[in-house]
Order: sequence, then structure tokens, then C-alpha cells
Amino acid sequence: MTPQQFVQAYLPTAHTVAAGTGLDEVLFLAQWAHETGRLFNPEPGWAGAPFNLGNIRSGPGSFAQYSSLAEFADAEIWTLHNSRPNLNLPVSSTNNYYWPVLATAGKSIEVQIAALGASPWDAGHYGNPPGSALIPYAKELDMSFTDRDRELLTAVAGSLFTIKEGSSLAVKKELDQILAATKGGVPPADLSALTAKVDAMAATLAKIENALKSA
Repeated sequence: MTPQQFVQAYLPTAHTVAAGTGLDEVLFLAQWAHETGRLFNPEPGWAGAPFNLGNIRSGPGSFAQYSSLAEFADAEIWTLHNSRPNLNLPVSSTNNYYWPVLATAGKSIEVQIAALGASPWDAGHYGNPPGSALIPYAKELDMSFTDRDRELLTAVAGSLFTIKEGSSLAVKKELDQILAATKGGVPPADLSALTAKVDAMAATLAKIENALKSA
């Protein structure tokens, strides 16, 4: 699986988890690339296949099975916010295995990766120094989408919260067009093509906004 294919398949899921945690999409894409082995290698199965990209455990020696990427995204968000060493006490900064990871929100991707690598999720296979095994994945994947892609996904995700049931089909058609354009993979050096792509997506976003206002 190429970096572009990996991003195309899993960026929307990474965006969901990023929105629920405040962390960077690239952090999760790199983690999932490492956990699944789907990048740089042949297409192996992995412990949580086909939807448990993070190999979240359901118990000692077993891995959770999810029915969709959306269900997995909810599970990863829940795990990061609610994994407590002391189950008799509420979640807090001192009673959450992943608080140090969540505390890196807004910091560099290197800092976030190091925090994840120092967390229990590492289980001894994210490298030494902590998280170093994820760095090659992050570098490859980060070059496969742009900040504009992130802005568009954020705008679309925000708009979806206000969609009324009666207008969902019309908006979904526009959303599909945006996602298709976002995944188009225009080379960064081709500025004229990139500008045209951004203009086209901006126009489509305007149509969505108008559809939402009239819904």
C-alpha cells in the first residue's frame, strides 16, 4: 500500500480521532501504519484486522473486533480519554494512562509521537528512543496530504453537525465531491493545478453552506 493509498483510505478516520483528542492526524496515521504493517510491506493481516487499526486489546492476549472504521475511531478516542490505572477513581490527569499523550495537543508531531511511544500503547515496539519507530511513517504520510486538506475536512466535519435529515442526501453528494477532490493527489510542485483544485473545493463548500442555510 503506498502512502497516498493509505492516506486516502484512513485520513477521514484519523481526522475523527484527531478531532476527538486534539492530537495531529499524522500521529494516528503513523501509529496505524506501524500497527497494521500495511505501509512499505506486502499486505499482511494484523491482529485487529480489518477495522481495529490501532490493535486495541479487548483483554489479555486478545484484540477487539469492530464492525467499521467509525466504531474503531470512537474506541480509540474513548481509550485515550478513559484508560485508568485505578478503576475505583474517576479519570483525571493522574488517573489516565494517556494523559501525557493528550497533554501534547498543539505541540509538534515529534513531541506527540514521543509521548505515545512512552505510553502503555507502545508495548515495547514503538522504538527507542520512545516513538522512534513511528517517525519514518510520519514523514512519508505527512507529505501525502496538505494543510488545505485538513482545513477542508475540518470545515466539512463542522458542517455535518448542522445537517438536517431532510437535506442529508443533497449535502452528501457535495461532500463526496469534496472528498474525491481532496484525495486527488496533486503534486505540490504543480501550483496551477493545486490552485484550481482549491478553488473548485471552495466553490463546492459554498454550495454546501447554501444548502445548509436553506435546509
